[in-house]
Amino acid sequence: MLIDQRARRLLLSFPRMGIVIIFCIFLKIGLVSAFSEGLYTVTDLGTLGGEISTAYAINNSGTVVGVSRMTPNDWTTDFPFVYSNGVMTAISPYPGWATGINSAGQITGYTYIPPGSPHGFLYENGTLKDIGGLRGSSSGPVYSLAYGINAAGVIVGQTRNEAMIYYQGDMSTFSRRAALYAYGINDSNAIVGMLESDHAFVFQNNRLLDIGTLDGDKIEVSVAYAINSSGQAVGYSGMAGNSTQHAFLYQNGVMRDLGTLRGGYSIARGINNAGDVVGESDGTAFLYHNGVMIDLNTLVQPGTNLFRLEMAFGINDLGQIVGRGWFLNPSGDRPFLLTPMP
Repeated sequence: MLIDQRARRLLLSFPRMGIVIIFCIFLKIGLVSAFSEGLYTVTDLGTLGGEISTAYAINNSGTVVGVSRMTPNDWTTDFPFVYSNGVMTAISPYPGWATGINSAGQITGYTYIPPGSPHGFLYENGTLKDIGGLRGSSSGPVYSLAYGINAAGVIVGQTRNEAMIYYQGDMSTFSRRAALYAYGINDSNAIVGMLESDHAFVFQNNRLLDIGTLDGDKIEVSVAYAINSSGQAVGYSGMAGNSTQHAFLYQNGVMRDLGTLRGGYSIARGINNAGDVVGESDGTAFLYHNGVMIDLNTLVQPGTNLFRLEMAFGINDLGQIVGRGWFLNPSGDRPFLLTPMP
């Protein structure tokens, strides 16, 4: 199957670490008024029948999208899902991932259309539309990968080894082959992703900007995954000759190191319009708020069947967070929804 294996590893394969002791601290979240105890309720979103699922995005209505396995131990049965009103529903007859959702409930992602090439899709009002792809100069199959969608329904991703934009039936590239992947887009049509040089970029007003790396070393890898309405972009950058990687927040020409939880690595995956950042550090889901990186496991209401929150991928403007965690009874990796307690 045609898919970038580096992207698949980044999204799915991070090691588990030791037991996290859950305790309570006070916190205020972005656009939400302070909750009385700084705790979240945690919801196990379940699966479509298999042993593993992951939630990638959530809109301000609380609708969640991601990927869930239907048949245990068979990754070819990983299907895109939408979770709403307590119910997880597959939205495609073909395997694939749902990667983004906007305020109108439009969903994007990609599915593996027979005989096997991935095609980006737009799902709305119960209908899934194949957005196709652009044919390159080689004889390879036409494909597209869709990763992000904004409020206007503009989709970004990749086709023919170039970053792509899709809107109302028209797919195009940036006319700059240097842009390899487009992962996120805000409502001002600012786009972030990764260049062929393995550096993060911001594309806005027809200008493609290489935003570099945290320590300025050109050989290091950086990727930007998301951008909010203020133009704050998040992702990760290699450090010390790519021996480790740290989450970053990029704003007004400055890339800031967000640090780590326990001195290892970190990756920022999502940001809301208040500037709250979520991601993963040292095998644990984190929230970065007011200059502090916090282990989300320390904010979960006690008494759940949760063992550990492993990765956080999305956060909405109400402070709700989605990702993947390890749950008990039955045990397995499943998507979580964290909701701030009033």
